[in-house]
Amino acid sequence: IKGASSANCFGDDPGKAYKIEGSVNEDEDADLILLKVAQLNQPPLMISGSVPAAGMSVFIIGRPAGSSTISEGSISSLRQKGELNQLVLNAYASVDNSGGPVLNDKGEVLGISLGSKEGQKVQLAATGATLQDLLATKNDTVLTLAELNAPEPAAPPVDMPRDAEVIVKASDF
Repeated sequence: IKGASSANCFGDDPGKAYKIEGSVNEDEDADLILLKVAQLNQPPLMISGSVPAAGMSVFIIGRPAGSSTISEGSISSLRQKGELNQLVLNAYASVDNSGGPVLNDKGEVLGISLGSKEGQKVQLAATGATLQDLLATKNDTVLTLAELNAPEPAAPPVDMPRDAEVIVKASDF
């Protein structure tokens, strides 16, 4: 999404593209963004109400390079990174699985995959609680991708009197 002025996503039918209208919330610390998608009338997945624990079986759903994948593994541990709780998963999944759901054996969302390093079996995931917080605080206003990726405005010029002196030392360069 970063740098894009428009984007599409795909569901089960790879020939059907859905336009991403924009962002309704984001959590930079968790590296998650909540997107509004046009004409995608699918029922949402349920977020698990249980607290994830080490040893629980998980399934990571992804769509790397346009192919649907399911990776099976387990939760190795839970870790705290600043204010953020993360799941450490023992499951091989493609780097492109980032953003896909991490499900329990009931098909409920335990978290969202944050990806892995190429060739590594360890995956990180934001917890379902982080996702619930993102959903609970979503905005009614959609920030388009062009607005989301617009450059920061330049600082306004400082008005200086015409007769002002500016002293610059050579060591400042």
